[in-house]
Amino acid sequence: VRACVRASGGAGAGGGGGGGAGVGACVHACLPGCLPRWLAACGAAVPQLSGRGLGHTGGTLDKMESIPGWCATLEPDAMVEVLAMRDRIAEIAERHAPSRRYWAVVGSGPNLIAAREVRIKLSELCYKSIPADATEDKKHIDLSAEPLILVCATGLVGSTADDIAKEVAIYRAHRAAPVVIADAGSSRFADALDVITVPRVHPQLSFVLSTMVGHLFGYEAA
Repeated sequence: VRACVRASGGAGAGGGGGGGAGVGACVHACLPGCLPRWLAACGAAVPQLSGRGLGHTGGTLDKMESIPGWCATLEPDAMVEVLAMRDRIAEIAERHAPSRRYWAVVGSGPNLIAAREVRIKLSELCYKSIPADATEDKKHIDLSAEPLILVCATGLVGSTADDIAKEVAIYRAHRAAPVVIADAGSSRFADALDVITVPRVHPQLSFVLSTMVGHLFGYEAA
């Protein structure tokens, strides 16, 4: 937060006005972009700290969203839809979790954030030592143990998605049990034992939905 205050020039340098970013906007931007919407989806009242629509120049978030590909929001409806999938996720967890002693979680790019978060939740809930790794790395995963592997693969397109599909095929060739979390409509993961599809959202924020699915999987597997 101190770094944010220095970057904004302090409260006197355009604090909340048109002259600078303002402390509130900097603090809000330092938070995970999904957090306010996630809390709102759970029914909590969430204040908007950073500005929008401030005159003809726009607020801080308006300016940042003018950058091509930059997105600050994730619609709560997508999260609600994932929460409604709990019964299906429970079926998949019951189908694969009990028969596999060793588990792992993988992801690439933003999905690696999801993988690491899901690993923590699974370890807490299921009392297991679970590695998390980049999908293409696998150096911390013992494939000879034929593990259950949760593959966080939302927001992928083109050759990146093709590469992840090839890794899933490698997992399956080693008799592992890959369960892929992917965008709705994805057809690349035929080698997965199961695919859990989530709504398509902005690629920068889709890892949040991977994380939600991973948490639900952990609750049901426990």
